[in-house]
Formats: sequence, structure tokens, C-alpha cells
Amino acid sequence: MGHRLTTLLLLLIFPHAGYAQDSLFWNRYDGIVDSLFRTVDTGDEALAVMAPLLAERRRTGPISPDLAYRYHRIALMPTVFGNARSLRYADTAILLRTEAKAVRADIAQSVYQRGRVLKNMSRHRSALRDFEAALRMMRKAYEAATDDPTRQDIARRLGYFYREAANSARENGDFGLADLWLDEIPALLEVGPNPRTEFEAGLTRADVHNDAGRYERAVQSYRALIGSSAYAGAGKINQTVALQNLGTALNRAGQAEAARTVLEEAADRHLAAGRTRRLSFVRSELISVLNRLGAPDEAEEMFAAGLADARRAYPGDKAAVLGELHAHAAETKILRGDFAAAQSLLRAGAAALIEDPVFAGPADLPVLADALLYSKEELLTVLTTKRAAYLRAYTNGADPTGLESALLTARTIDTLFRNNRSELSLTTSLADLFRLENEAYEAAVDIALRLYRSRGEARYLTEAYRFATGRKSQLLRKYLAAPGLAETFGVAPELAARKTDLEWRIALAENALRVATGDVRAALRDSLLELRGLEREARRRLTADHPAYVRAVRGLPEIDPIAAAAELSGDRVVADYFLGADSIYLFTLARTDGLAVRVMPRPAGLANKVATVLTDSAAAAELYGLLVAPVLAGRPEARRLQFIPDGELWRIPFAALRRNDRYLTEDYAVSYAYAAALLFDPAAHGFAAETPDGFLGYGISYKDVLLNLSPAAERGSAAGEVRSMGRLPWAGREVSSAADIMAGDARLEAEATKARFLAEAGRGGIVHLSMHGLLRPNPMESALAFRGEEAQIDPLTMGEVLGGRYPHDLTVLSACHTGGGPVRTAEGMQSLGRAFTAAGSRATITSTWAARDDATHDILVGFYRRLHDGAPKDVALQGAVNAYLAAGTPTDRLPENWANLTLIGRVDGPNGGSNWWWYLPLGFGLALGVGGYFLWGRRKGVR
Repeated sequence: MGHRLTTLLLLLIFPHAGYAQDSLFWNRYDGIVDSLFRTVDTGDEALAVMAPLLAERRRTGPISPDLAYRYHRIALMPTVFGNARSLRYADTAILLRTEAKAVRADIAQSVYQRGRVLKNMSRHRSALRDFEAALRMMRKAYEAATDDPTRQDIARRLGYFYREAANSARENGDFGLADLWLDEIPALLEVGPNPRTEFEAGLTRADVHNDAGRYERAVQSYRALIGSSAYAGAGKINQTVALQNLGTALNRAGQAEAARTVLEEAADRHLAAGRTRRLSFVRSELISVLNRLGAPDEAEEMFAAGLADARRAYPGDKAAVLGELHAHAAETKILRGDFAAAQSLLRAGAAALIEDPVFAGPADLPVLADALLYSKEELLTVLTTKRAAYLRAYTNGADPTGLESALLTARTIDTLFRNNRSELSLTTSLADLFRLENEAYEAAVDIALRLYRSRGEARYLTEAYRFATGRKSQLLRKYLAAPGLAETFGVAPELAARKTDLEWRIALAENALRVATGDVRAALRDSLLELRGLEREARRRLTADHPAYVRAVRGLPEIDPIAAAAELSGDRVVADYFLGADSIYLFTLARTDGLAVRVMPRPAGLANKVATVLTDSAAAAELYGLLVAPVLAGRPEARRLQFIPDGELWRIPFAALRRNDRYLTEDYAVSYAYAAALLFDPAAHGFAAETPDGFLGYGISYKDVLLNLSPAAERGSAAGEVRSMGRLPWAGREVSSAADIMAGDARLEAEATKARFLAEAGRGGIVHLSMHGLLRPNPMESALAFRGEEAQIDPLTMGEVLGGRYPHDLTVLSACHTGGGPVRTAEGMQSLGRAFTAAGSRATITSTWAARDDATHDILVGFYRRLHDGAPKDVALQGAVNAYLAAGTPTDRLPENWANLTLIGRVDGPNGGSNWWWYLPLGFGLALGVGGYFLWGRRKGVR
């Protein structure tokens, strides 16, 4: 009754105050509001007095910036008035500030506040859109400021706008955008210093690293922040959050003991301050840490405490943290062997997420414990269903923002794949899971491109490209079998074998589970949980004992495609293909137009066209029109083309594609790359400083070997294969000529032993191996046929190559089938060339099939002459091939005689790059494999 009377009196008094004295009105209003907050208990009571005053003032006028500001003030207090009311008042403030022609910076402030309220409501996509709008307006205000005080004030405000927007981008899974906006802040802080923004920007930067899977960088960033001067004045909540997130990063980086210490300190601080919601997240991470440390009793106690905290903070048992808590607790039960309890916990955790109405984006996605199968599959099912519903609503006109919602869900699925999977798999993966991931990434690319076409914003194109390249990275990291990679880092063979065996058993159990029913299904799920617990323990041993290996298999980082394109010379174009079920997506990088995209229908019978391209000129011309013509369209300056194929496109010898009876190589230098990151990542620079110049060649004709082969030796697989392929009369001449041109060393015949190569190979800038290549059904047994003792064969297998380090500027494998091998789903060719890339070679030249010995000699000697004269590798190879074609007979010009030679990797001249041997073991896990062709009949004089 008292408040209603106060309101009535105010309405009677204030209209007579005179609108000419507007400031007097608002002084009185503010005084009453301040008094009101000292006497009322709830926001409802306060708003019962304030709302009629504001409504009356709005009705009777004037519509002034002062009136708009009072609406804005209510929007600033969602903890008092509630998010829904604050959102309505933010909308009104924007409307009134616009109508009153308030300064642009003030309008931007209300738009920004609306974004903050939306973020509180877990409407992350809408919040990001508002932050972007606020940034655009505030940036214009900053650029228009004419005096220093105004410029300083707007710089301070714009700085924290960028920080909040970057954090929102992070929560939406757009880490590239977050990095971009964080990069804007330092220059603004120089104009308008703000210690709080400085601290929070540093915290957000570390959070981006953490969420993007860059755990070591995250740990470094958190520690640098905690040690900075800004930390002391950041406030207790922010300080504790920094500690909490540091603990999470330490745990994900495999430093469980350090993570426990930090997280326990963060938990104590949250508990003392009564911050129940934050405490539940810390306890969830501590369960994971305790599981890693083998302390299941403590983990179960932590789960009980964390669950109680979460239920107090989130009524209804529906929140992301509940999903995490149950998943980590299920892991504890697996460690105890209680698989029935683990299943129950997993179901409860999945239900908490599936039924959560705000579970839509990466910000709400839990990091599940070791990618437990059913929780991941259930989440994927939910997310895929949501994505389809958003697209239907958009297509039917029911929701104009449906495409954006679908893209947000696609980001969430990408986060699920990246953060909730075994990162240390040494075996191939399930075909079904591959299919699901492939479909998800294709849908993500398509959605991003639809938004790009409809809105014309470059960020959507960049996102589509990142989905496409990320799909290659994620799939290959999991699916490629690389036991040799583990051996490279000193992983004990028995540990690698144990983990490989467990993974195969898991794969069999997963396949059986998909079709099982009743009691059999229940037994299989128990068996699968037990196997996953054993496999997890093996992975923990790898993480603890071999951290370098763990880092190596995490995958390549994203690149900035616009910055990458700017690095290219004006005559170069990189063409990166992505194969969809019905479409071929072509992304191009060029200095002239940055990142561009073309989408072509995938023609029927593509596989047949690819298979016959060497012998069918019509197929070669058709594939030229489909795959190459779009790359060249509108780029008359292009002369050097680098292809990053996908799937079966790796089978295509692009240099032999035809237009008007001219091969592509006659007009363009052609090369390949396994992944864009291997071409553009800054970590690849500096190689020349640490790798000596020089040439080292090994050449074997096998003349004496074949003469001296005993019947017993011939029955050996390697010796028998060499006899069937015959002599290589040009191999020694090829190596000798190359060594003369490059002023290097040649090891010929009896000197070209495997033992000598293993002792010397690390020293050369260029290593050239001219000998037979042995292609075998098991790719790890494919080999180079080196000399052994007493004119015997001593093969160097792919597995042995992966166990070595060959940080060459260029490795030339002038040996048949070194670019080929068996084709596996989504893996491309399992080739010796790819193994050398994994072991550190910046570039390789391989022979995809068995070509003529004399033709290979002529082309490679010509290549070295041009390389010695300073030509880039791709231009040198083009010139050598074209000289061969010009001088040859019609038979010589057949692609089977020259198109086998394939250049892959960095195409700059010798020693023009960096030392990335430590980085390129990723190459085996990420390389798409040199394309393979139908194997040509073996004959004498082929390699």
C-alpha cells in the first residue's frame, strides 16, 4: 500500500515540475530510486514504483536521452529485475536512444547490454549478433571522435566490447573470430587504459586456447596472467576463475597432479564465497583429475558433493555440468569394474543434456570422459536432430534465423568431435562413425556457405573452409593406423601393441553392439565398458610417459586462410577440395582474391573417370573442366597450381589433365599438399637455419645383385620382387648426374646400403633415392630395396621410415610405387612418400606407379639443373617434364611414362623453409596420402 501511495504522489508531483527543467525531474527521480532500493526487498517492489513513472514520462514527453538512459539502467540490473525484464528494458532503451538521436556510442552501449542479457539467458547465438552490432557502432563512434577525452573514453568502452564479443564468439565455438577480436584490444588499451579489460582479455585469450584444444598454450597463458600486475586488481571472482580454468587446462594437458593442486585451491575459494554454480564445475573437473590419479574413493566423494552443488544451482537436473558430472562419475565406476552403475550414470548424464532447453551451442557442451560411446552417440543424435529442425524451420519460413541456429549446432557437433574423442588412436576407426562425421562436416560446410551466399559476409566463407579442413584433420587423426609414429617417440612396443589390441577389440564390440538385442546387448555393453576402461589406462600411460607423442597426434592447428593467401606469390593458387555426397566443394587461396569457393555437382561415375584418366583423353578433358577450369577462371596471372585433393581425387594425376590436347603441366607448374597447415603454419619457418645444405644420393642398378642371387635368397620376398622387376641401368647415372649438378655426394651400388643411409640421411638438405620400391599388401611392409651385405637386398620398410627422422628440404624417391599403396576408406594411399613426410621432409617427389627407368632419369636430371639455377621446386619439375615432352616421341608423351612423378609439400627452392621435424610426425596422421592409380604391369627397367 505504501509503495502504491508513493507512486501516486510521484505521478501527481512530477508532471508539474516542468519539462523545460528535464534535468531537475531526473535528479528527483534518481533520488527517489536510490531511496527505494534502500527500503525494498525485491526487484518486483522496486519496479512497481519505477515502471509507472517511466511509462508516464514516456507518454507525456519529452523523449530524451535522459529518459532512454533510465530504461538502460534497468537493463543493467538483470540480477535485480530478472533477465526477461532486463531484456525488454534494453529493447526500449535502444528504441528511445535512437528516437532521441542520442550519440552513437550510447546506442551501442544499449545494444551491447542487450547482448549481455541474452548471454545470461544462454541465447549465445543472438548474443553474438548483438555484440557484433554494438562493435560496428562503437567503432564508428571511435573513428569519429575528435577530442582526446572522448577518444579515450570510447577506446575504454570499445576495448571491453571486443573482450565481451570475443568471449561470446568462444562460447559459440568460433575460435578464429575470438582471436581476431582479441587482437584489436591492445591498441585500444594504449589509448584508453583499463586494467579490468586487460585482465579479462588475457583470461579470454587463455580460455580460447583451452576450448580450441591448444592446452599447452592455454596453460602458459593462464600462468602468465596469474603472474601479471593486472591479476592483483582483478577481483576475487575473476582470480578464482583464472585458477579454475588453469586447473582444467592442466588436466587436459595430462598434468593431473598440478591440476589437482590448482583446482582444490579454486574450490576452496568458491566454497568460502558461496558460489555454488562455479563450485559444481570445479568439482566436476576434480572427479576427472582423481580418476586420472587412480583415486576412485575420493572421486566418488567429489561426485556426491558436486551433484549436490549442481542441483542447488540448477533446479530440474538439466544442465551441461550435470552431464559432465555423470560422465566423469561413470568413468570412476568403470575403474571399479561396476559397469551396470556406469551405464546408469551415463543415461542420467545424457538425459540432463538432451532435456536441457538451452543446450544449443558449444558453450553448453560438456567435455565427456574419454569419449564414452553411448553418451557421444546420443549427443550426436540430439544435435543432428536439432540441426535438421532448424533447417526445416528456415526452409518453411517459420524461423528466419534458422540457418544461424543450424550453424551454431554444426559448431557444437564439431566441438563434440574435437574434444570428446580418443586423441591417441593407433588403429583405423569404425566405418559407421566415419560416415556420421563425414555427413556432419559436409552439412556444416553447406550451412556456412548458404549463409555466405545470402549475407555476403566473409566470415561465413572462412568458417566453411575451416569446417572442410577440420574434417580432414579430425577424420585422419583418428582413422590412420600409425604404430611407427608411436615408435618414433620412443613408445614401448608392448604398450603400443597393448593399446592397438584393445582398440581392435573395442571396434569389434562396437560393431556387434549395433545389431545386438536383449541380454546379448546388455552383456556387450558391459564388455565394452570394461574394454574402454583398459584402453583408457593404456592411454593414460602414454600421456604420462610420452607427452611429446601426445602433442604430436593432436592434429594441426587452424590457419587463417586470408593471411595464408596473402603469403602466396601472385602467380600461385592453392586449390583445396572437399568431396560431399552430391557436390564437390572447391576452396581456392590466391593473393588476388584471398579465399574463394566454388560448388560443383558431383558427376555420376566420377570413380570411373578417375580410374581411366591416364588412357582416356575424354576423361582427362572432362576432369580438367570439372576440377581445374574453375581454379583458373578469372585468374590470368596464375602459373603455379598446388592441389590438396580429397578422397578419390587423390587418384588423379592433375599434371596429365588435358585442355585442347595440351597437358596441364605444359602451361602450369603442378604440385600437391597434404594439408594447408603444412604449407602456411608459422611453426614451419626456420628450417634452413638448422639443416645443412647439400645433396646426398643413393643409386642401385642391381646388376651384380641379380647375378649373385642364390636360389635360397631368391625365395626371399624382397630378393624375389627385385628379380621380377629387373635391372635399373639408369639409376646410378641419375644419382651421379644429380650429385654433380648439386655438388653433392653419391653412394652407388655396393655403397648404397641401408646401414649407410640410416647413418647419413639426417645430414642432407636433399636426399635422392634411386632404386626399386616394393609395394606390399600391408603398407607398413612396403619398402625401398637398399643394398645389404654381400650383394643381398636389405629393405627399408615404411614402418622403419616412420621410426626415423628425416628433416630434409626435399626427399626424392625415384622408385616405383613410393607414392602409391593400398587405398583405405577416408585414408587415401598408405605410401612411403607420406611416411617420409611424417618423418620430417618438407617436400617429397615420389613415383606413383612403375615408370620407365630412362624417362625418370631424363626428367629428374633436368629438374636438378633448373633447381640449381634457382627455380622453385614446382617450376623446376614443370620445366624438366616439358623438356622431356618436347624432345620425346609420341610414345614418350603418354602420361604413363612421365605423370608418375609427383611433387608434394613446400615448393620453394632448397632450404627456403623451416625446421619442422618435430611438427611433421603429425603429417602421417593428417596427410591425405599421395593419390594412387591402377598399378601398371611390371616390366624390366621400371622402378
